[in-house]
Amino acid sequence: MAVTFWYAWLFNHTAGSILLVVMAHSVEGSIHFAQGWIYMGVWLVVAIGLVVFDWKAWRDPAPEEATTQPVGPSRAPREAAPAAHA
Repeated sequence: MAVTFWYAWLFNHTAGSILLVVMAHSVEGSIHFAQGWIYMGVWLVVAIGLVVFDWKAWRDPAPEEATTQPVGPSRAPREAAPAAHA
């Protein structure tokens, strides 16, 4: 779960580059440790470090390059139809 902070941070700081996130994911997935709790602890420290030392990145909206606008016509919300009585 802690590695999710790393991927979100990487995505936002590379202007939405999926390629770099996928490359980081494949490298991270190829590393195996006998002591899983050490591996998990390292990612926890990385996640805490990213949140503490780059607090502004978590408080501000994502860069425009990392976000997409909805495609298609916008629809106004419709009013709910009354329930049919049996």
